[in-house]
Amino acid sequence: MTQSPNSSTRRYIAVSAGILVLAASGGIMASARSPIPSARPASTTTAPSTQPAPVMATPRSKLHSTDARTYLYSLADQIRTVPADAHPGPYAYQHTERWSRDSARLRGFVRRQWRNADGAGRVTEKTLPGSDNLARPSEDDRARLAAAKFEQVDHRAGSLPAVVAEPIATDPDALATQLARHIPPQAGPARLMTGIADMADVHYLGQEQRAAVLRLLASIEGIGVVGAADDLARAGVAVTVTAAGSTSRLFFDPATGVLFAFDEVLHVGRRGVFDIRLYLSVDRRAGAGA
Repeated sequence: MTQSPNSSTRRYIAVSAGILVLAASGGIMASARSPIPSARPASTTTAPSTQPAPVMATPRSKLHSTDARTYLYSLADQIRTVPADAHPGPYAYQHTERWSRDSARLRGFVRRQWRNADGAGRVTEKTLPGSDNLARPSEDDRARLAAAKFEQVDHRAGSLPAVVAEPIATDPDALATQLARHIPPQAGPARLMTGIADMADVHYLGQEQRAAVLRLLASIEGIGVVGAADDLARAGVAVTVTAAGSTSRLFFDPATGVLFAFDEVLHVGRRGVFDIRLYLSVDRRAGAGA
């Protein structure tokens, strides 16, 4: 089926081009504008097969522009289901480790969240108040965070807000419209990457929704794709955007399209890590605490 960006997706494209032009005038990293294809690359029709599609190889060198978009469209077509896709829930479960810039320090968090669609659920969380290491969290930072104690809070309906209204769209243009209510298109492509990570923090994404995320990313101006590993040495496909003085990366399992990490690094001002999110476990659960 042909995928072409609608007005919501085009707003992200237009804004990203403007940001890259501003970046070039300010002397920070930028890339030249390249045209967005009016349709996704053509694919051949094959007879149905009971065998799973082969896992796409991760690119050894960075893909840009048309090559990056072609790769993401193909990846979206081939990702496989995972057992949680068929689980009835009703709770979305995320176990995450996060490091985020708080003024001049990195704060660490480990969070386990069970959230029902009505906003009820449970959160257990532990924190590390701050680290002076802005390059990446050190082994000592991680050890101190691991030694911290979890605190538990149970939430009534409505107290764990959604990032986007459920059900989450399985069409990339509709997904762009949903995310635009959370991250305005004029915020630019890096913020869209953050919005996708925000969505993964709270919602479970099924196979069709994961495919929609990949197709939406394929529409972003200046997108890049490369094989890379996250802070826990988990290898996958990194989708990257550099704009307005920072580089944002979303890391995906090439077999399933599951998002397993996000990071953003600043290249101007006080350089270093701004945000790292590591998705340690993503699942559906029958109950809070299960």
